[in-house]
Amino acid sequence: MRALLRRLQLPDTLLEQAGEVWFENSSESLFIIAVEPDRFVIEFLNPAHERRTGLRNADVSGRTPHECLPPAVADSVTEHYRSCVEAGHPIRYEEDLDLPAGVIHYQTLLTPVRDDTGRIYRILGSARDVTLEYEALRREEDTRSLMQQMIEASPDILYVYDLIEHRNVFITGRVRDILGWSRDEIAAMDGEVLGRLIHPEDLAAVVDHLARLKFLADEAIAEVEYRMRRPDGRYVWMHSREKVFRRGTDGLVTRVFGSAIGIQPYKDAEAKLSSATGLLQATLDSLTAQIAILDDSGRILAVNQAWRQFAERSSFIWPGNPVGADYVEFFHAGADGEANAAAVAEGIQALLAGSRSDFQVPYLWGGRRFLLRANRFEHEGAVHAVVAHEDVTELASVRRELDATAERLLRSQEEERRRIGAELHDSTTQHLAAAGLALAQVQQLMPDDPALAAAVERGMASLTEAQREIRAFSYLLFPPSLDRDRLASALRHFIQGFARRAGLNLVCKVDDAADGAAPPAQRAILRVVQEALTNVHRHARATRVAVTILVDGPNLMLRITDNGIGLLATTDDAVPELGVGIRSMRSRVRQLGGDVSLTGSRRGTTVLASIPLHPATGEDGAIHSPEDNLRIFAEDALTPSR
Repeated sequence: MRALLRRLQLPDTLLEQAGEVWFENSSESLFIIAVEPDRFVIEFLNPAHERRTGLRNADVSGRTPHECLPPAVADSVTEHYRSCVEAGHPIRYEEDLDLPAGVIHYQTLLTPVRDDTGRIYRILGSARDVTLEYEALRREEDTRSLMQQMIEASPDILYVYDLIEHRNVFITGRVRDILGWSRDEIAAMDGEVLGRLIHPEDLAAVVDHLARLKFLADEAIAEVEYRMRRPDGRYVWMHSREKVFRRGTDGLVTRVFGSAIGIQPYKDAEAKLSSATGLLQATLDSLTAQIAILDDSGRILAVNQAWRQFAERSSFIWPGNPVGADYVEFFHAGADGEANAAAVAEGIQALLAGSRSDFQVPYLWGGRRFLLRANRFEHEGAVHAVVAHEDVTELASVRRELDATAERLLRSQEEERRRIGAELHDSTTQHLAAAGLALAQVQQLMPDDPALAAAVERGMASLTEAQREIRAFSYLLFPPSLDRDRLASALRHFIQGFARRAGLNLVCKVDDAADGAAPPAQRAILRVVQEALTNVHRHARATRVAVTILVDGPNLMLRITDNGIGLLATTDDAVPELGVGIRSMRSRVRQLGGDVSLTGSRRGTTVLASIPLHPATGEDGAIHSPEDNLRIFAEDALTPSR
């Protein structure tokens, strides 16, 4: 510069003045370092350098860096000064200096100055504060590094797709983990990547999706599902999301940034769920009962085919697709026209609320009998209900037939008993009386023979015992007439007469309130008493019997206890099977809503019976569970006998 100015023939004084003005007013940090044989001395700092560094020229001038600067800074600048002298030409470098004004990132130029002998005796320094630029570059680099780490850590395949060239201009390494192809292999496919990797059945949809991307709004996200081929030939399901990355001069999108993730496990789970749902639906459709499954709000989740057909024929107007409809609301709406609709709605609401776990409602519709049953259950913490309408017309018919058969059986049994009782009373007892008279005559005519007299005496005793048993047994075969006597009176006379004829000690308590029982209950309790006392006479070998009949609230209660051998006796002749009478009576009592039980030990047997005073039987048209009746008959057939 000085040589250039000299060629311009400017005087030295002017040059010196120009240098001073530049040195004093330059916006760059300028400084002069004196080079001595064994050290570097700071000669001068310009005002700009003072402002930026916080160093004062008066404090550092004439001093070495180690005398006025922090040790680390002094070491650093001294090393750079030495490098400049050794190089013998200007050097440029960047460094961070921790100065009084703070940490500053400098871009520094050191220029050696030689004397007339060529020795470097000064260093002119020019430093530019590039802290802001450095920080910006550092942040940019950090951001770039962070983005790279995020891209590599992402479980998705991240890519930039060129809609003009139809190829990926960028794709992450995750593509190998998910699809089995490397980035280089994908890049080598170039514009053929779609045709080579997309499933043929999905290619048209993907092409159409890419065509729409050209018109994608800046904030919009486009999504698509498709299958891609792996190197082994298998296809895996993918899900892609794309946003605008770059637009052309015409405003159309030219490149999109996208992420793709493998969704094969979800597709497999979806297929399994669909299969399980289909199996469930097929199972429901195979049932003849009309079934609907509800959620905790009473909305329909699923129905079977029988339910749809039933809904089409019912008086309610159901939507074409009942799934999602409010089951309870429909029954509330139909409460005015259907007698049982309100009961159904209230029952299901109570079911879902948890105040009951099940309920059932019988009803007549279209000349047939139906039974609505609902049950509450929980699945994965959620409350559901299953509602089933069953056509029980045939089962009700079977029940009526069973009732009629049982009634005919009882009548036949009573008629046979009456016939046998009459035969025993009118014929057998007469023959036994005649045999007794003959033995008495023999006893008078026989010679004085002790052995013969003893044999005749034993025969007379056996005839007497046989006559007593036949009188008791024939009496049991003749039940009292309820048409003639009231229940309480008839029971007292019948029980007392039996005990007298059987020679048993008797305790008998009959509540007069039993007369208020309905005729079916009176007949049933009378038959139970008759059968129980018959068993006492035939099998118990008892000497005492206690009979209690009383009214307890809405029920007629019976208790018969003896002190016989009980149910646990082991001799074959002491454990005969119960006849058809007891089993028939038990079935009839249960049909009336009551129950009969027999318990025993070596101390005796107890018969307990409970029958509603006013039972609701099948005769009045009400629905009683036919399955329960069939179960009762099955239980009776398998119950161990006394």
